[in-house]
Amino acid sequence: MSASDVAFAMTAAMQAVLAVVWLLGARVAGVQRTAALYWAAFALASAISFVLLILARQGSTPSQIEGLRACGNIIGVVAFIALQRGVARFVDQPTQARWDLLAIAIVVGASAIGLMPDGGRLRVGIFSATVGWIFLAMARSLHAHARDRLHLRRPWLLAAPCWCAAAAAWYRALTAVLSSAQ
Repeated sequence: MSASDVAFAMTAAMQAVLAVVWLLGARVAGVQRTAALYWAAFALASAISFVLLILARQGSTPSQIEGLRACGNIIGVVAFIALQRGVARFVDQPTQARWDLLAIAIVVGASAIGLMPDGGRLRVGIFSATVGWIFLAMARSLHAHARDRLHLRRPWLLAAPCWCAAAAAWYRALTAVLSSAQ
């Protein structure tokens, strides 16, 4: 295993442990049980996504490698949707299943494109852009909570990490798409 594979494996193991912790926490969470269950789903799906990405790096044929990457990306988006739903539930913000289903449909479509020759970079671009939008939805929920419920003087500070994550995802999307155009 390469250093990247070891890092992915360690991250997958940590996420698997966190999934168990969130499941145990959900038993005692009371009114926040649903949020804790979403976060358990995030951790478990993240672990599975990392395992699929490790397997892709070990793949023997291009179609196997791209198929595993595509599955890892799809499950990764499902993970981030679970994270966003947990955050929204925790701060009493609404979520709409149609946006979640649209994000999944976009990534499934991008994954199909990624299976074509030279389609991998476009898959990464679309996946990363979609993840950026999910982080933006989390930032919106956190900002509204900080402003309306917590009455913080600087509510944007609670949302800032999600805005940074969205910017990083969009930067990755842009570099992936532009590098394929060369």
